[in-house]
Amino acid sequence: MANRARTASPNGFPEERPQGDWILFCSFRGQAVTFGAPCLGGFGTDLYVMRPDGTHVTRMTGPSSLFERGDDPYDNYHPSWSPDGRYLVWTHVAYLPHALEGTQWTILLSRFGVDRAGTPSLGAPVVVAPGGDNAYETQVWAPD
Repeated sequence: MANRARTASPNGFPEERPQGDWILFCSFRGQAVTFGAPCLGGFGTDLYVMRPDGTHVTRMTGPSSLFERGDDPYDNYHPSWSPDGRYLVWTHVAYLPHALEGTQWTILLSRFGVDRAGTPSLGAPVVVAPGGDNAYETQVWAPD
């Protein structure tokens, strides 16, 4: 099958979209340097989605994301679908040099979309909790 999910890199924490059409997961795939485990803190985790049958694996975050700064290590973890499946929220950590404010923890929210060709993407992220050298993390959405 074309576009079949590869299991060469550590993957973790799959979460099905409420509509049942996409599975969100964390992975180290494509990263040269990693630490810890995908979605558990450390660095090198990116968010991916795929179809339930393992096709259309798509990287949703990465070095070219709007919220990454150059070659600084980062981590994206604890993602969660909104109850309606239209948004993703996750914790982003940027490990910046001390001279550039040091480690920055941010909670990001982005709209999830799929174009006519079936390619998923994230909209421009909105900062829900501003960056700072203080640790906080996302959990699951409240029912309300």
